[in-house]
Amino acid sequence: MSFNPNLPVVIEVAIGVERGTKFPHWMLMLRSENDAFGTWYHSTGGPTQNQPYKIEIQGHKRSNSRGIQSLRHIGTISPQDVKKVNAAAKRVPAQQCQRYVTSLVCELERKGMVASGTAQELANRVQMSKAAWDYSQQHPVQQPAGIHYPNINFPTAGPSRTNQSAGSGRRPHPQNPSNSPPKSTVRPANPSTRKQENSGGCCIVM
Repeated sequence: MSFNPNLPVVIEVAIGVERGTKFPHWMLMLRSENDAFGTWYHSTGGPTQNQPYKIEIQGHKRSNSRGIQSLRHIGTISPQDVKKVNAAAKRVPAQQCQRYVTSLVCELERKGMVASGTAQELANRVQMSKAAWDYSQQHPVQQPAGIHYPNINFPTAGPSRTNQSAGSGRRPHPQNPSNSPPKSTVRPANPSTRKQENSGGCCIVM
């Protein structure tokens, strides 16, 4: 995990490619400004991989990996603050990848590294398979105070859809085709230079 000490470090949420009925994998990425390589912070494993969730911090990873569909810039920090992100990444419990990134961003938000409300925007976009949801009920992980996830409704087939309460009833929460958080400028990865990477796969629907 090498960062240029003379350049700011950008914080990005990496949204993985959605393949068929697989929900996109989420990661947090840190890299020096204008650097093509950075560090991934993510949670892998889970019920669809038949193993417990685990936190992975992987350095020298391409920002234009084939497995990344889009990147959302959410903040900029000094190189000296990278160690705070590392500590937070290890402190947040391993769990379903999208919830892990949301919880990690919440930690950074409280430290003033990202704008207020960013974590809740991410929470509104979290998708979970039935297998991941059942696992989360059997192995509960305390979620950050103040973060509210939409109610999850599982259809009889296909990917799950998130619902959001509205008054006394419930209405389906609109889906973003790219599954990227709202109110953002998303930079698509460059398909001509991307290199295949293993981005986890904890979001595969059984």
